[in-house]
Amino acid sequence: MIRFNIGDEEEEWSMGAVTSKRSVLSRMLLYVCIGTADWIVFVALEARHNANYSGDPYWVVIILTALIIGASDRRLSHLRAPFLLIAPAILLSVWTAPQGDNDGLQILWPFVLFLFAFVAAGAHWIGSKIPGR
Repeated sequence: MIRFNIGDEEEEWSMGAVTSKRSVLSRMLLYVCIGTADWIVFVALEARHNANYSGDPYWVVIILTALIIGASDRRLSHLRAPFLLIAPAILLSVWTAPQGDNDGLQILWPFVLFLFAFVAAGAHWIGSKIPGR
């Protein structure tokens, strides 16, 4: 048992609490890896060979992934899980997003992805309302 004394509050951490914190971190890392794989498979690989690729399957896959994660893991915040799914895409989109006809619109990918994270948050919320475990 580890005790922390922070001001007037005292916290106790048992091994169970440390394990659950590791569990949360491992789930968050899993969501980042899933989001990275989704971006690479459904956008980056195709955009290398087709400059005019729009990435339409990615949007559907992210919504389905957020629904599944919402249904299977109700403990993570409705905003945190989708942002963990889309954060790798935001970071990678600068280099790997489809370039189109080089008119400069590829710079909009990170902003559109950021806004789409809220749509995925809604899908995560809907997934958490699905009756199950």
